[in-house]
Amino acid sequence: MFVTRTGRPLSPVHLYLVLQRIIKKEGLGKMNPKGLRKSCGTLLVHLRVHPRIVKAILRHSRITTTMDIYAEALDPDVVEAVAQLDRLLRQPARIRELEAARSDLESAA
Repeated sequence: MFVTRTGRPLSPVHLYLVLQRIIKKEGLGKMNPKGLRKSCGTLLVHLRVHPRIVKAILRHSRITTTMDIYAEALDPDVVEAVAQLDRLLRQPARIRELEAARSDLESAA
């Protein structure tokens, strides 16, 4: 549940609008609350948080639900891909360099 500064629950529409404003301000791609939830679960699994804790945070009724959804996040190839993404995201200059290269390729095409 998301709440306002005064502790009142945000309506689904207000939550969506707040989320879209943050996404736009930070220059992120499209994401809805469900995607945010999935990202949270995936990151918790990669942080090696115990599945029971992930279940509690995401409010799943059964641990099997949590494991069915996030088991692929434990795959060693997936873990390595996320580690590479983490290293890239910690290097803003490299991201700008990749974006510039992509822009150059699109301009040449």
